[in-house]
Amino acid sequence: PKDQAGRRSSLLGSIDDKPALLILERAPFPVSTAYLGETPAALSSLKNLGANDIYFWFLARSGIVPSTPADDADADFFADLKINLIYPCTSTHVAKYSKQPV
Repeated sequence: PKDQAGRRSSLLGSIDDKPALLILERAPFPVSTAYLGETPAALSSLKNLGANDIYFWFLARSGIVPSTPADDADADFFADLKINLIYPCTSTHVAKYSKQPV
């Protein structure tokens, strides 16, 4: 299930016949000037969701590839996902990462 903000999804499966949880979280945007400066030109696959007076809503993909020198590549590295694996997991882990009533 996803969390309320849509930033995390938990997947229950198995590895070698033992239960495993894979938790995927969206990473926050980097704040480097280089990354932010490249963002508008890198947007693709825009889908218009609607408009209201001066407001417009879209979905888009970002195809930004860092343009940093190889020796400084780690400084501006942007990972889209944070991945946690709990293996083997217990029923307590499954309950913790299952959809909770509101």
